[in-house]
Amino acid sequence: MNEINEAIEEYLSGEEYVDEDFFLLEDLANIVIKNTPYFMENRYTRKVSFNQVKRYSKEFLATIDKNYSEAFEAVLSSGRITIYPRTRVKEHLSFVTIEDQEKLGYIYLTGTLEDSYTLSHEFMHYLNINLDGSVSWNMMTEAISILTESLQEDFFKRRYPNMPDIKKNKIDTYRAVYIYALRMRIELYLIQFYRNFGYIDYNSAYELFRNVAPLEGAIFENAISDIVSSGNLGLPGYQRNVCGGVMAAHMHQRILTKPSFISDLTFLNENISGMYFEDVFGYLGLSLDDSETLLLSSEAKKELEKSYVREVKQIF
Repeated sequence: MNEINEAIEEYLSGEEYVDEDFFLLEDLANIVIKNTPYFMENRYTRKVSFNQVKRYSKEFLATIDKNYSEAFEAVLSSGRITIYPRTRVKEHLSFVTIEDQEKLGYIYLTGTLEDSYTLSHEFMHYLNINLDGSVSWNMMTEAISILTESLQEDFFKRRYPNMPDIKKNKIDTYRAVYIYALRMRIELYLIQFYRNFGYIDYNSAYELFRNVAPLEGAIFENAISDIVSSGNLGLPGYQRNVCGGVMAAHMHQRILTKPSFISDLTFLNENISGMYFEDVFGYLGLSLDDSETLLLSSEAKKELEKSYVREVKQIF
């Protein structure tokens, strides 16, 4: 277990997004784990060309902001988006990054409708990508992109109601959020154990996890294996995706209730890097009891859970 202890020690010595003992992380993980039904893995039934999925994304983005549609077309034409066939899904995931001071995107295609959702998702990251790594950006950039996917599904249902596979992307998205929530909770417990005792041995850590989180042992074993093989905790990425899933559900439900709240998306996409996290919550009608530890108020927890439950119920 030396690799686990070294990974935790390295994590604690750095500054990785939201600190691991913030109550927010536990609250969000609990919302997801408690309320996400079991989603079967998807198989898309229809092949779609790259030109077609580009057209779908461009049409959809124009319904949010005409400038988005034009910028989408411009960035695809610029050559800064590199397109690959996705030959091994687990190893080839689409992303945007910074290289040589250029904003570059890498899109791995499946040849299905999923590619249109992926293009729109990564394009939103492209618009708000941020070099300073602020807490607000790290915790909300996935929320913006996941919300974009939900709005694109709404668009497809209105514009192409008989098109196959419209709902499959959202099933995959929230299935992934659920897995990230489980993994995040495991790592939070590992860090707690390390802080309490200064060292982790496998049997003690497993016993702790089994007592506080009654999940199948395979989940724990896979999490341990990944930490050992990578040499790092996955917590920074898990935080982004779990917060993203819960906050996207909240924003989507706000928009469904009052369509003018679409302004949440455009406003946050343009301003997220310069906002404190508590200001983001306040903008979305939520409150914190403690801004230093990001402790959610009881009202905010209830509202986020209610929104999340509604979102996952609408998947089927």
